[in-house]
Amino acid sequence: MSIPVLLISMLIFFTLSIGIGFLVNMFFRSVWLFTVVYLSITLLFIGEAGFFTYFTEPNNSFNQLYNNLLNIKSADIFILGFGLIGAILSGLIISILRKKGVKMF
Repeated sequence: MSIPVLLISMLIFFTLSIGIGFLVNMFFRSVWLFTVVYLSITLLFIGEAGFFTYFTEPNNSFNQLYNNLLNIKSADIFILGFGLIGAILSGLIISILRKKGVKMF
């Protein structure tokens, strides 16, 4: 992956994560909901196993997730990491706005 594509992908994931996280946290009146959702979806995506497989065959699915986490490429780590930073930042923004008394819905 070339450097410009990597930088643009990181910026897109960061921006989308902040925007979607801000809306989700605002609608559900929570602070860290989207961060948990983002981590869950990311781990499901990396693990390549179905959601119910983690409950029906936990040994195989968690071993596959562990192996896939060890073999993830550095570009993917940067892109998904910037998405996680955006999700955390959206929670911080909502928290700060609520402390300042801004009413959202």
